[in-house]
Amino acid sequence: MASSSTGPSGTMVESTPIRQVPIKLRTSQSTLSIPDVPYLVPTTWRRTQLSTLVNRLLQQGVNDEDTAAATKSIPFDFIIDGQLLRVSLDQYLQSKELTEESTLEIEYVRSTLPPTFTAAFEHDDWIGGIDASRKGYFLTSSYDGTLRVYGSSATEKPINTFRPTETASLTNVCWLNDSPSSSRLAVAGMDGALRICNLPTAEAGEEVLPASLESLSYTNAFDTTMPLSSVSVNSIGDTLATAGWDGCVAIWDAAQSGDVDGDDDRTSKRRKGVKGSSVAGKVPSKKPLSLLWHSTPVSGLERMPNTNARLANAVWNEKRSVISAGWDGAVRGWDISTASCTSTKTSDKVILALDAMSGQDLAVTGQMDRTAALWDLRSQTTNISLSFAHSAPVGSVRAHPTSSLLFVSGSYDGLVRLWDTRSPRAPLFSLVRPSGDMQDAEQKKKILALDWDPTGQTVVAGGEDCRLTVHHGHGIGREDSA
Repeated sequence: MASSSTGPSGTMVESTPIRQVPIKLRTSQSTLSIPDVPYLVPTTWRRTQLSTLVNRLLQQGVNDEDTAAATKSIPFDFIIDGQLLRVSLDQYLQSKELTEESTLEIEYVRSTLPPTFTAAFEHDDWIGGIDASRKGYFLTSSYDGTLRVYGSSATEKPINTFRPTETASLTNVCWLNDSPSSSRLAVAGMDGALRICNLPTAEAGEEVLPASLESLSYTNAFDTTMPLSSVSVNSIGDTLATAGWDGCVAIWDAAQSGDVDGDDDRTSKRRKGVKGSSVAGKVPSKKPLSLLWHSTPVSGLERMPNTNARLANAVWNEKRSVISAGWDGAVRGWDISTASCTSTKTSDKVILALDAMSGQDLAVTGQMDRTAALWDLRSQTTNISLSFAHSAPVGSVRAHPTSSLLFVSGSYDGLVRLWDTRSPRAPLFSLVRPSGDMQDAEQKKKILALDWDPTGQTVVAGGEDCRLTVHHGHGIGREDSA
């Protein structure tokens, strides 16, 4: 379509034709759907113009003024062929070698605004594990052997601090089911032991002693004890899964042991550790329910772990199902009731992180080669790779607690990124964590742990910089929110 204008001499001058392209707009959000017909729009349009178009179409036929006022200001993002539109339609057409005669199928979704930095909590050593699933609390494990509990809206100092062991670094931690008077948690250590603590609740600033401490460990095929990478609990809180450097997934009974009594002399003998903390005495251990070998040991005169046997994580997908992944590049699904492997998918990647996506049989992993990947354990199709998701190895990933489409990744480059599985080629946004010591910012920035709060609006991260940082957002994963 060409337009004309009048030149200085009064003659008609043809201006540059306006190039247009047909598009079809669709959404999975039924309350925000528009007529399913082609629209002819200028190729110069970008996300903002398309968002204005959708809002105007949503206003047609709306008689209620309150509804109209709430609807017209909705920002949208647009996805074409699995990619967020961040350029003009003309630039997109050129990059794909398409013409204006091509009809573009475009999906629109509510825009997600980046969370804002709200707080940072200092630690004495690297943060290895974070559990923010308990409303109002952040639980951390550190390489100095200390567990800390912070209030999400509290002061800079932790509510509770104690050391379950004096000799081992703590790699991961998780809450178990709680009672009105106590909270139980499980912690994995570099000494290969899984410890279950019964931690009474307390007011901020009150010193707390662990009421009981169980030490759980197993002797592997090599007659040694190797470090644990992670610990996770199933949805009903009665069974734990640990992942070890020996390539083994151990399944444990998380129920309170009858042999552990909070009034027993063994557990009541506590001695002071670091200032404001306590160290609990060790109690007898119990054996795992089953051992699942993700990486089978090498047989010979001396049995030894397989090459790259180290596991990154073992997470619960359903009540009786576990997913494991590790340095051997494999992702495996396990049926705990039969202690059998139900699915295996392999790759040539060194996997550093794993989590199960909410509400579906999908797993997300982070790799040494700076990529992330999505795995469908139900099918034989290849995994979806997020090439160069970061500029350094991806050491942690965490699925959104309520949305089956979103997850965050944390990298050794110091960045936290939010991803939408509908647009795996580029992140929705990146979060830069403020550094406490600018001189060490470049050397100490690896992110080793991530988590969401139960609402999915707060992202918590920690790692090599010894700082727990908190970013809070609004409307993340809420497709029906205003």
